[in-house]
Amino acid sequence: RVGLLNDITNVISRSHINIIKVNSEPHRGYHLIKMICDTDDKGKASKLMLKVRNVKGVRSVDYRFV
Repeated sequence: RVGLLNDITNVISRSHINIIKVNSEPHRGYHLIKMICDTDDKGKASKLMLKVRNVKGVRSVDYRFV
């Protein structure tokens, strides 16, 4: 939907986490959005994922630490 990426990045920004890279591409009728964010706090990342899951239009969220 129009504005989905904006809503997701606003949630991340309000959580005081830096976005390093964003990639969006069509995938099976949807758009797959991949983001690299800068945090080493697993608790903060978990809370962020809950907030992103609640954004209207988000179908699923997954994350990993590298």
